[in-house]
Amino acid sequence: MKCVEELEKSLNMAIARNTNIMLDFNCPDIIWETSTVNSNANDKEIQNKLMELTATCQLTQIHELTTRENNLLDLVFTTNPSLVKTSKHAPEISDHEMVITDCDTKPYFQRSKPRKCYIYSKANWEKLNEDISKTSTRIKQMYKQGSSVQEKKDTFKKELFQSMDKHTPAKEIRSKNSLPWITHKIRKMFKKKSRLYQQAKRTKNWSNYRHFQKEIKSQIRKAEWSYINDTILKGLESNNTKPFWKYIKSRKNDNTGVAPLKNKGKLISDSKGKAEILIQQFKSVFTIDKSTTIPDTTKHI
Repeated sequence: MKCVEELEKSLNMAIARNTNIMLDFNCPDIIWETSTVNSNANDKEIQNKLMELTATCQLTQIHELTTRENNLLDLVFTTNPSLVKTSKHAPEISDHEMVITDCDTKPYFQRSKPRKCYIYSKANWEKLNEDISKTSTRIKQMYKQGSSVQEKKDTFKKELFQSMDKHTPAKEIRSKNSLPWITHKIRKMFKKKSRLYQQAKRTKNWSNYRHFQKEIKSQIRKAEWSYINDTILKGLESNNTKPFWKYIKSRKNDNTGVAPLKNKGKLISDSKGKAEILIQQFKSVFTIDKSTTIPDTTKHI
């Protein structure tokens, strides 16, 4: 019982969002699928206490295979199951199976690349029309010369974008990934915090930085609650759930997109590799039509 109580103290002091615990708990009578303890368990009080602790600390037990004889003793807990890829066995060293869990330590965040956006209202349309007319003439000549469709398409695309870059102003647009309650005032405070941090590193005087750090945390909490009260509640009162789901999405701490895929025993995590694996999988399940086999249509006429 004392070990479980000490574990509870450690978890209460933990500040990380993503917590993973892997240990031989020696609690064979817990049925994790139903979150119950066998009625004839020897240490029923201890095992019930462990169950209560996992529920209180929002821990999920993700290892399912028995680790010693027919008992599941070595457990793997996490506060974020979406980060766990696999949890399996390796050949035993002693009388316990070796548990190997593959998981991310934090969610993978993919930053969106800036997009180039043309400002058509300021384009020089006269020059654009002249260039496109010349491109049209060139495409017709390529057609007469027997150029392939791909060559004509590449030429058209290349010259069109060259003309647009030449005669149309453009700007880069970045997707907004910041929290919806982070205002311009708070962003200015972030910049000031960075300056105070650099100043504190030089002077070894951290009092101003720590004081301002507390102030900015207080402002962020106030801004978040103001956003909840003013935006989300008003939206729900008018049957507008969009602000609510936007808030839920901003608080999520999970991986998104396609999880890493295995190919010939190797774990592939890059986008191109995952796309190729999925393409091969889709190709394998489709039937290739054979032109030599023609169905009998006389029965349908």
